[in-house]
Amino acid sequence: MKTQMRFQKILTLVSLIIGALSFVFAVLFCSGIIYESMAYTTEYSGDSLGDDPIGADALFNFTQGANNALVILAIVLILTVVFLYITSTNKRRNYYITNYIAIGIAAVYAIVFAIVLIAICGQAAGYASQIDMAKWLEYVQEVDTDRYGQTFFVNPQRYSESYATIALGFVLAVVVLAEAAAWVLNLLWKIKLMKGEKALLAGNYSKEVA
Repeated sequence: MKTQMRFQKILTLVSLIIGALSFVFAVLFCSGIIYESMAYTTEYSGDSLGDDPIGADALFNFTQGANNALVILAIVLILTVVFLYITSTNKRRNYYITNYIAIGIAAVYAIVFAIVLIAICGQAAGYASQIDMAKWLEYVQEVDTDRYGQTFFVNPQRYSESYATIALGFVLAVVVLAEAAAWVLNLLWKIKLMKGEKALLAGNYSKEVA
């Protein structure tokens, strides 16, 4: 039982850390190719280059709502872990109904969060792949010369091919799913130990009566 109690304490702390990392990821979601293409689009859309110059408008429109949704979802993920602490699930020798409810909420929500995260990152990757990288690079490298003969870049120096943020989103989703699985296994482990402990106590009580 001591090993299991140590495990549940560590698992609760790890879950809180994962929740915090999820919030940080949500805040920094618009980075890399997402941020640079969006910034380029907002700075030059409708200007001399015309509307949607590099084909990033779809990504821009999608990530506006997606980023806000991820932040809210991450906050709720942290709150599910806080509920585990409120119900003392991290240190209970025996689980009560509130502990079962807390674990159920944490595990189910973690699965939902991971699925939504995978969907958002997948869709963002799809929109990012629609960007005309060659045209974007061409715009970025375009130069002109002033009256003193000095060259300068005509367009904003924003360019990125990094899908790191999206890739990290998929990794985070897998980690969150692993967390949910760990809570389910922890619950099964606890139930087995509680049954064994009750059986042992019942056996000792029978011997005392005899």
